[in-house]
Amino acid sequence: MPIIKHIHFMDGILEKTIVATQFFNFPAGVSLALDSGKTLSNVTIAYETYGTLSAKKDNAILICHALSGDAHAAFYSSAEDKKPGWWDTMIGPGKPFDTEKYFIICSNVIGGCKGSTGPSSVNPETGRPYGPSFPFITIGDMVRAQAHLIDHLGIGRLFAVAGGSMGGMQAMEWARSYPKRVRLCLPVATALYQSTQNIALHEIGRKSIMSDPNYRGGNFYDGEHPKAGLSIARMVGHISYLSDDAMTKKFGRRLQNMERYAFDLTDEFEVESYLDYQGESFIKRFDANSYIYITRAIDYFDIGYEAASLDKAFPKSDARFLVISFSSDWLYPPYQSEEIVTACKANHRPVTYVNITTNAGHDAFLIRNQTQEAVVRDFLDNEYRSIAEDRSHHFISSQNDIPRFDHRLIFDEIPSHSRVLDLGCGDGFLMHMLAKEKGCLTQGVEIDHANFLSCVSKRVDVIKHDFNDIFNGYPDNSFDYVLFNLTIQMTINASEALDAAVRVGRTVIVSFPNFAYIGNTVAFLSQGRMPKSKWLPFEWYDSPNIRMVTLKDFAVMCEEKGYNVRARYFYDETDIVWLLPNIFAPYCMFVFEKGR
Repeated sequence: MPIIKHIHFMDGILEKTIVATQFFNFPAGVSLALDSGKTLSNVTIAYETYGTLSAKKDNAILICHALSGDAHAAFYSSAEDKKPGWWDTMIGPGKPFDTEKYFIICSNVIGGCKGSTGPSSVNPETGRPYGPSFPFITIGDMVRAQAHLIDHLGIGRLFAVAGGSMGGMQAMEWARSYPKRVRLCLPVATALYQSTQNIALHEIGRKSIMSDPNYRGGNFYDGEHPKAGLSIARMVGHISYLSDDAMTKKFGRRLQNMERYAFDLTDEFEVESYLDYQGESFIKRFDANSYIYITRAIDYFDIGYEAASLDKAFPKSDARFLVISFSSDWLYPPYQSEEIVTACKANHRPVTYVNITTNAGHDAFLIRNQTQEAVVRDFLDNEYRSIAEDRSHHFISSQNDIPRFDHRLIFDEIPSHSRVLDLGCGDGFLMHMLAKEKGCLTQGVEIDHANFLSCVSKRVDVIKHDFNDIFNGYPDNSFDYVLFNLTIQMTINASEALDAAVRVGRTVIVSFPNFAYIGNTVAFLSQGRMPKSKWLPFEWYDSPNIRMVTLKDFAVMCEEKGYNVRARYFYDETDIVWLLPNIFAPYCMFVFEKGR
C-alpha cells in the first residue's frame, strides 16, 4: 500500500505519495515457458500497485509500460524524487485511472533492468549476469510473465489492460492470449505489428551499442559499460518520439550559448545539447542488453499481419476496445491504429476509436491531454458503473422518453438484442437507448468531436471517423441493422455506400430530408434561392448536404438496385404524413434488405 509522507516547506506543505516497489518471485519449480521453446527459471517480477483491490477483485487494471519504462508508473519512489512516475498524469485520485475506484498494477517486463529478470540479472547456474546468454523474449513472453503475477494477486479477470507504444502491444496480446480474462483493452499510440521503418530505427540503435568497444559481445558487466553506444541509441529513439513541429517549436535552429556559428565539431545547436542530455541521463538508468532484447521483442511483434489474417487477431476475446492515436505520431501513425480498429471489426469486437490532434508526436500519450483524459475516464467509468448497477432491464413505458420522432420510429423498428451500426450517430442517444432498453449491441460512427465525447460518456462504442469509407474491414452480415439516419444526403459515394451497407447489414434503414417537400419548393419558386428552413437550416455554402434526394428518387433507386423495401415512413417532426407524402412530408424513411 502507498505510504503518504508530508514534506514541509517554508511556504506550505507538499504532500507526496511514496510507493515502494514490490517483487514477486515465481514459486520453486515454476518456470516461464518462452515462445523460443526455452524456459526461464527463478523469475522475479518487479511491480507496483496503487489503490485498493475490491472484495470481488473485479476492479484491477494492468498498466503496461513502453520500451524505456518500468514498474514505477505513478506517485513517487522517495521523498527526494523530483519527478513522479512515467504516467502520473493519468494515474491517481480523480484521474482517468482513478485510484479511488480501481486497483492499478504496473510491472517491469521480463528482459528489463528495473527489478524484473533480464540480461543484467544473475544467472543462478553461473552466479554471473546472464548477458548475451539470456534467452530471446517476445511480447507474448512478457504477457505470460504478467499472467503469473496476476494469478499470484488472486485476480481472475482484469477490469482493463492499458498501455502506450510497446505497452499497447502488451495490452492487445493480453486480449489475444487471455481472451476471457480482459474486460477492457486500451491500446494507445501503437500498432498490430512493427513497421519496417521502426525495425530499421531499432537496428541503428542496436548496432550503435554492439559497435561500442566496451560492449564486448554483451559481457560487459565486470567492466566499463557501452555508454556511448547506448547513448546514441537513445538519441535516435528520442527523435522518433517527437514531431518535427514539436522539435521546431522547442529548439528551432537556435545556437547553444553563442550568437554565431563556431564552425567546429562541438555541439552548436540547442537540439544537439538536448539529445546529449537525453543520452547521458538514459545510460544512468538503463541496461544496454535490455535495450537490445526489448527492441527485438517489439520488432517481432505481429498480430495477423504477415498472414493477412486480421480476423484471427482477437477471435475469442470478450474485451471492449478503446483505441487512441495521435495526429503527429510518425512512429506509430494513425493509420496503424485504424488497422487495429479494422481487426476489431473483423473479429466483431466493440471498439471506440479517436485520433487526437496534437503536435506532440509519439510522446503525446505521456503528457497532459484533455481529450485522452476525458475519453479514458468515461470509457472506464461507464463500464465500472455497469458492473455496479442493477442489470435488470425495463422497457420504455412512455414514448416521451425518446423525444425525437424519427428515433421513436427506428427504436420500434429494431428488435431486441440486434446488432446495430449507426453511421452519423450524433450524441449517441438512440444507440444508448437501444443498448439499455433492448440489449442491442451497438456501434456508432461520428465525426463531430463534441458528439463523439457525448457518445463515450453514454457508454456507446463509437469510431470518430468520416463514415464514407467506414465499411472497410467489416465481414458480410456483421450487423442486423445499418442506419443512415439523416446522413445519406451527406455521403460522397451514396450508391456504393448503400451497396456496402446491404453487404454488412441484413437490414438497412435510411432517412433523409425530402427535397420535394412543398415548403422547399415554394421557397425556391418564391425567392429564387436554395431552400432554407427548420428542416434544411443550412446556407448553401455551409451545408453538409451534398445530395438533393426526394422520396421518388430514392424509391426509384431501390427498384433499380433490386432492394427489398419492407417499410416506408413519411413524416414531419411529430407525426406520420399520409396525404401526398412526396409533396407534404419533410422527411422520409426506408427500411430495406438486399434483394434475392
